[in-house]
Amino acid sequence: MGNFLTTDDYNVFIKQDILAEILANSDTSQNAAEMRAQSQIESYLKPRYDVVQIFTTYGDDRNYDIVTKMTHIVLYILHKPLTPNQVPKHIIDDYTETIRWLEHVRQLKLSPDLPLLEVDDNGDDTQIVFDSNCKRHNQF
Repeated sequence: MGNFLTTDDYNVFIKQDILAEILANSDTSQNAAEMRAQSQIESYLKPRYDVVQIFTTYGDDRNYDIVTKMTHIVLYILHKPLTPNQVPKHIIDDYTETIRWLEHVRQLKLSPDLPLLEVDDNGDDTQIVFDSNCKRHNQF
């Protein structure tokens, strides 16, 4: 884990001097925050997407939705312990929007361009289907 994000990824959302100040006053390292953010994103994506492939892609081959969402989560993680009641509104809004986006992806309301999990083709075609009969209206 780690090193998925670059300095340039952060520069889109926060000035380097502000990030350096936050890191200097934080008990959480940037690498630890990135690992926590990656873990959080993976928990939403694992059931359907190949998270190993997603997070072992570097440079311009990365999915920029994931880069953006991970940056939002990292910045929120870094801000939260410093000033819990004074986290900038845009940081909270970005984090909230990111969690909403991840929820939509998990619920299949959104379908980002991410590598899907490989289907295990070992001949085992076991599926569990939940179904019920139509509701009956009995009158006595």
